[in-house]
Amino acid sequence: TALEATAAEGGFKAQRRYDFDSSIWLAALFVLREASYGKCAYCESLSGSTGPADIDHYRPKHRAEGLRKGEIHPDHYWWLAYSWDNLVFCCQDCNRNKRTRFPVIGKRLGPGDPLGAEQPLVLDPYGTDDPSEHLWFEDDGTVRPISERGDVTIEVLALNRPNLVERRREAAELTQSVLAAAPEPVPVDTRAALTDPHVEYVGLRRQLLERHRARADTETMAGVSVPETVAIAPPDIGAVWIEEVDIVNFGCFHELELRFSAPGEGHEPWIVMLGANGSGKSTILRAIALALCNTDARRRLAPDASKYVNRNTGARRGHVRIRFN
Repeated sequence: TALEATAAEGGFKAQRRYDFDSSIWLAALFVLREASYGKCAYCESLSGSTGPADIDHYRPKHRAEGLRKGEIHPDHYWWLAYSWDNLVFCCQDCNRNKRTRFPVIGKRLGPGDPLGAEQPLVLDPYGTDDPSEHLWFEDDGTVRPISERGDVTIEVLALNRPNLVERRREAAELTQSVLAAAPEPVPVDTRAALTDPHVEYVGLRRQLLERHRARADTETMAGVSVPETVAIAPPDIGAVWIEEVDIVNFGCFHELELRFSAPGEGHEPWIVMLGANGSGKSTILRAIALALCNTDARRRLAPDASKYVNRNTGARRGHVRIRFN
């Protein structure tokens, strides 16, 4: 086969024409459907609700596209064409929108490299990615990014296409009506029904449930008397601002130093970060946010800090340090 000829020649750039047998991965359609609860692994629409089902290759069989216009890698990733971990049960809409787009941060894998050596920007629906760390679902059915990976994933898969937004909006309305009618705290069986993996748009429903519970907790606390606030700093301390941010081996960054000037007299400056998708803008904001969090909030938002370490540098540790005026 073309793959064997390539391997025999000792380099995957020697052969650029690949002949794949689609019957091999199509034979896995039923098993993949069961593993995905009959839903598209990318958008969570039930099979047949938005169109026929399909099988996508998370990493394309060949001609992987990056973020830059015209950036095509002809030989990536032929060696994963029949890999079980690379097959994704999906709807045709997501498959058509994704095509062979697979942007990454840094260097791409080569044959034989471990998958963990690469930093994809598209979320892996079957991997360890937690969508709630990257995607925020609104009540109106739209989804917005809360990380650069979320931003790229939404764009590549067209997750805000009109028919999908409308179906999520309907799911949001149904979820909110169920929560409005439920007693407080929301019973276990109600929570289980809303987050049943067999229903559509569980990511949306789970976020709506968490927001509902947070609002309920806030309303409960509103009736609790609290002592008068105690000042912890003199009233004339003046404005406080960040002067320096030092990021090492965090996300896509090896070393990054940011220095900010003091606010001018009589006005406060805006700081604008400009860059293409995947350049690290959201990573900087996430680094600052996590550094400013208290310990409990940081553990909740980033329970596994190791996933933020830049593996491209071979580092095992990293840090984010902030200095104030």
